[in-house]
Order: sequence, then structure tokens, then C-alpha cells
Amino acid sequence: MPPTPTVTAAWDVRVKLRLIPDIRIFTPDVGRSGVGLSLASRCESCGMPMPTNEDHGAHDPDNPYCIHCTDLDGKLLPFEKKFDELVASTMDTRWMSREEAERSVREQLLQMPAWRSKVEKLMAKTQATTQTPTQTPSAQS
Repeated sequence: MPPTPTVTAAWDVRVKLRLIPDIRIFTPDVGRSGVGLSLASRCESCGMPMPTNEDHGAHDPDNPYCIHCTDLDGKLLPFEKKFDELVASTMDTRWMSREEAERSVREQLLQMPAWRSKVEKLMAKTQATTQTPTQTPSAQS
């Protein structure tokens, strides 16, 4: 069931005041409401719209990452930290199991320039470990 407008507005106010970090993933050209948001630059890590300088890491308009994906100096946070935060957020907001949330976050991060190569490597590694060998070595007598 979608949140009521009052709940959504209250959430947005708390996020704007930095009382609750907003670590949801924004898909390209679609915001929370589903309305296109192509006028603002977007974080290359999570896709969040960054319409003001305060939304950019270190408040630098040339920084391609948002304040939620960077440290105080504007440097991108480690992939593992962001991945874990996004998985936890997805589990809480979408009521998914950890496995479902990880799969969903990986698919969404594949669209983000900052993480594409890391996610591809992670997915390749995951597929390699889940594949079973086609032949088992025969026991020698």
C-alpha cells in the first residue's frame, strides 16, 4: 500500500532536515512520485536528484555524488558501505528478505555509473560460486 501524502510529506521534511538519511535509490529520470526529474543533475552513485549545491557532496556543484554517498570531504563512500545501507533500507521499506533486497539493489546499482563495474564483478563472482560442476571427478580405486 503506498504511503499517504501526509506520511510522504513528513518523511521528506525529516530527510530535508537531515533527521533521517534518505538512502533510497532513485532510478534515472524517475523520482519517488514517478514523475520525471530530468532538470536536476543526479548522483552517479544512487541516482538522487541534486537540484541545489547543498545536495552535492561537500556542497560542490561539480561533485557528481550526493551528500548521502560521500564523506564530509566529498569523496565517494566505499561500495560495501553503500551496498549494505541500501540493502537494509530496501528490506525495511519494501519488506523483502535479505536475498531479494540484495538482488534488487544489485540490479538498480547496475544503472549507476559509479558502481556498474563493481556490481558486474560481484555478479560474476556470485554466479561462479553458485554454479555446480558438470562433472564430478571419478574415485580412483
